[in-house]
Amino acid sequence: MGVAEILGVKMERLYVAVICLLLAACQPLSANPGASPKPRATASPSPTVVITSPTTLPAPIPSLIPSLETTTNPDLLDESMFVTTLPSGARPTPIPQPPLLHSALILLAGSDTPGFQDGQGEQAKFNKPLGISLDGQGNIFVADSGNHAIRKVSSDGNVSTIAGTGQPGNKEGQAKQAQFIYPNRLIIDNADNVFVLEYLDSNSIDKTENRILRRIRKIDKKNNVSTINLNNKSILNKYISNIYFHKDSNQIYINSNNEIFSILEENQVTQIANQEKFSLKNSGLLDAAQKSSFLSGSSNFYGFREEPNIDGLVIGKKNHIFVLDVYRKLVWKIDSEGESSVFIGGGQFFQLSTWDACDYYSRFFNVSRLSLGFQENIYMIDKTFIRQISSDGCSTTLKIQEKTGGAASVLSLKVSDLVVDYKGILYILSENKVYKLDLNARAAS
Repeated sequence: MGVAEILGVKMERLYVAVICLLLAACQPLSANPGASPKPRATASPSPTVVITSPTTLPAPIPSLIPSLETTTNPDLLDESMFVTTLPSGARPTPIPQPPLLHSALILLAGSDTPGFQDGQGEQAKFNKPLGISLDGQGNIFVADSGNHAIRKVSSDGNVSTIAGTGQPGNKEGQAKQAQFIYPNRLIIDNADNVFVLEYLDSNSIDKTENRILRRIRKIDKKNNVSTINLNNKSILNKYISNIYFHKDSNQIYINSNNEIFSILEENQVTQIANQEKFSLKNSGLLDAAQKSSFLSGSSNFYGFREEPNIDGLVIGKKNHIFVLDVYRKLVWKIDSEGESSVFIGGGQFFQLSTWDACDYYSRFFNVSRLSLGFQENIYMIDKTFIRQISSDGCSTTLKIQEKTGGAASVLSLKVSDLVVDYKGILYILSENKVYKLDLNARAAS
């Protein structure tokens, strides 16, 4: 390294140090030396609102069935947690809907005790189920991962096993004799064929050149189980992280190593999007920061990981594809022309403390799984909460009454998967139970 370069590095470090000292000197003194520094005031003309720390989340409600209990710190559920001072150009945060009635949530099937047992309601037992889906008749199908089986739950809560023996394996043929290995996610097509995505352990992976790391099994209407052979080299030697069925186009979509593929038939696999679609330059976040003095003054994209973690997609009525980016805590949109941008999320890159808001001002925390249905809303798991994303890109967090006629709290469950229909019924897979949540059953406003 030359002298000029060395001096340049030293001057740059000195400049940074001076700036840090100046910023520290501008901080107001606290009466309590051990207290955290006060949050910076923004230049927004709106009045400053004191908010809960964005990393402080409300404690989970210990019990939801048969009764709801409040959290130990009710202050964390104050409405101010969902508000912040936004710039004048931001879309107003939607007025929250009335909370769900206490009676809106019912236990449909399953119990606290894991097991492998068919039966009605709480008599049935599951073992670490991970995936849930609906058929055209309103039946619920569950990927019962710990039991290596596919279970069916009728609308009245009767549970039966449609495929799998309870033991892991590769056997095909009649569903009751067939075997699965850790079924994880599943979908149902227009002809009521069930497609199951499995996690394969190291002992069951094919060691050949054309090995698959996760495989898709099909249960047809005659209850025969077979394996889907994806004749596309782009899929081989890659993990398939998610599977989705689009009813309008009658196509299956999968996520594989941050790429999206559509499957019309086994030998018709088409790449829809590659990793570049989900880059910072395509996100729209940089443009938003440049156009807003509020955002540009607080933007920090160091946390925007170089690689995404694409894990979940849904498709809306206009054939827009909505994609969940787990690492960056964002939902992307790929429009019908193939152009990608961030649909909602990104508040953390602008140091915003908002939870429920619109566009880039919304903030998510620990996201997984998407489902689209009722009123074209997207429902998403975020930590132990369920976030609702409207078709125009605004988020709200579901709340429910603690008891009949009582106060409302954020609905909190350990959710592994969810699926919503177009009538407003949200089915929730939580631990070893299946819940039914009526999104229409709300308290009077």
